[in-house]
Amino acid sequence: MQLSIKSAVNSFNYSAEQALNILTSLENELGNITVNNQPIKQLKEIIINNKLAFDNLENSQKLGVLHNNLYFSNIFYLPAISGVKLISPLGNGDNLFGDVRLDYAMLKLNYALKIEQIEKELFRFSNTSENNFNLIWLCDQLPTDEFDKIIGEYQNIYNVNLLTVLLAINKLPALNSNQQVALIYSILENISI
Repeated sequence: MQLSIKSAVNSFNYSAEQALNILTSLENELGNITVNNQPIKQLKEIIINNKLAFDNLENSQKLGVLHNNLYFSNIFYLPAISGVKLISPLGNGDNLFGDVRLDYAMLKLNYALKIEQIEKELFRFSNTSENNFNLIWLCDQLPTDEFDKIIGEYQNIYNVNLLTVLLAINKLPALNSNQQVALIYSILENISI
């Protein structure tokens, strides 16, 4: 399946609605929870306030060759050549062309939002009060500012951030409730739009 801006934008309404349903379910189950003193219901405002910007992504595509599967586990550093090797691209020759900002967004989903760590549950929550939890990562934290500077040299970071949120929202339905809360917190903490 080719992941293009058109398919991502077309699925946004469904994914946004699904994300809102997940948030409502979590709020109903746990009340007005906060993680590290940040209410998770702020994601609703991000989705609503940027709906037009998400819809306009298709009109500003940056076409090129895509990998479509840039998880850290698919990137190998080769010290002998001081370079990297990318493995396991998603798709075949016909599916590897599209908006290159999707690869940047996938990298940011991994780097800033820690999606692989969330999927592997490399975090835990500690309860600081009835409705507030601290999220504790069980892995090293990487500074995201440097990553954004590097991406900003090549792409509009605002659009990459929008796409990162879009990709993250598409991940929410497949996660358990702890993973959903961790990902929502990670979006709120690490993405500026």
